[in-house]
Amino acid sequence: MRHPAHTVGSDGLLAGTRPHPRAWGTFPRLLGRFVRELNLLTLEKCVAKMTSRPARRIGLTTRGLIKPGHQADLALFDPETVGDVATYDNPRPQPSGIPFVMGTWVIKRVGPPAPCPVVPSVGLAEKAPVIWRRALPQVPIPGVAR
Repeated sequence: MRHPAHTVGSDGLLAGTRPHPRAWGTFPRLLGRFVRELNLLTLEKCVAKMTSRPARRIGLTTRGLIKPGHQADLALFDPETVGDVATYDNPRPQPSGIPFVMGTWVIKRVGPPAPCPVVPSVGLAEKAPVIWRRALPQVPIPGVAR
């Protein structure tokens, strides 16, 4: 896992009535278990192994980094509480410590309602303000009329 060429991905399928727990738990397990609990990787190295390194390895030139001209799927997580909770008997629960997941066009609250200081990027606010208003009605978003 510490090898510089190591990257992380998941082949967990979200379909069916009993998907493998790794479908929801691969990345939270790495962050919770291998970064926080075992200190095998730094948070920064782990995130790179899950994002920019695999994107670069398979040739996704506009993915894996947060920068102008790139598409991003972002997960807002708490490094102190993120972790996997899925089991074979209960494979679908949301991981702990991840209140929001923001895809290129979709934002989903995965935790209980609470104020969130996240402000959308200019690109998302300009392209999809209706999604923001519907998904996060309790969060004031600069530049987006209610």
